[in-house]
Amino acid sequence: EGLFARIRASRADATTTARKTLEQQDGTEPPDIDPITDQGTVKVEASSSAALEGRGAPPGGEGAPGDAGEGQRPTSEPEGTGTDQEFFRRRDAVTSRLESSLARKLKRALQDEQNSLLDRLRNLKAPAAPANILPNAEEHPDRFVEAGRPLLEEAARAGADLVASLWGGTAHPDLTRDGVEDLAEELGKAIAEPLRQRLELAFQSVDEDNGELADALGAAYREWKTQRIEAVAHDEVAAAFSRGSYLAFASGTPLRWVADASDAPCPDCEDNALAGEQVKAEPWPTGQLYPPAHPGCRCALAPDGPTGHRPVRRAGGTRPAPAAA
Repeated sequence: EGLFARIRASRADATTTARKTLEQQDGTEPPDIDPITDQGTVKVEASSSAALEGRGAPPGGEGAPGDAGEGQRPTSEPEGTGTDQEFFRRRDAVTSRLESSLARKLKRALQDEQNSLLDRLRNLKAPAAPANILPNAEEHPDRFVEAGRPLLEEAARAGADLVASLWGGTAHPDLTRDGVEDLAEELGKAIAEPLRQRLELAFQSVDEDNGELADALGAAYREWKTQRIEAVAHDEVAAAFSRGSYLAFASGTPLRWVADASDAPCPDCEDNALAGEQVKAEPWPTGQLYPPAHPGCRCALAPDGPTGHRPVRRAGGTRPAPAAA
């Protein structure tokens, strides 16, 4: 109590000194500051505004540095054209909903599989082993493939629709030929293979105690439901949306690789962006025809270069053209 009393007294003295200094310099009413929290409300009057302008306002009187006043460019202005940013904004609104829906469906599928395994374990008469508890290795991904396929198809159609609405193109592409079946199978394997390895390790770590084995199996499923499933859903929905977007562009369309301003910079994606415009079906430096270039990638393809920085085609490669003076 004595220590806090001294701290309060010290802050009160410092506050009083600061108030007197402000009064002497500006002749204005100082801010009301709570000596305990160092917070308060600043009362700004015409005289104090004039004093501030005389002491440190930037030339031209447009406001403090960093303010987006008239004639100034905001410091946080995103890169790319306005249409690019509109694409990212509308894409994220769609994919965030689909990712949440997919994650919920996959969690239910994991819970159903866990319940099935525990039922087998409770009714088992022989010693527990992966062969008589776990699903067949080849069929293990099927549950997750079936859960994910409809939402991945929806994501692909949404990507095509967005490109068609912003830049023109083919809405509702033929998903029977260029579908998402491979993405659905990739989703199933991305869950089933590492999960199965974890489940098999659980059998090895328990010595014929079905109660401990049930706990170990439950821990493996709990890890996937609480820590890992969202990342898988995020990547696969992004891949399906990007595929639909790519399919909507007409054959021969010059495209740019555009990084999402909210994404951390990636050397691979930067290489693709520096390649400038490339015609549809021409591989990017990283080898992909369209994003994503890596797990977590949120890049996109867009036609036309940003104003004053139009990429141009050059022999032996492409690089952005310099902005006009």
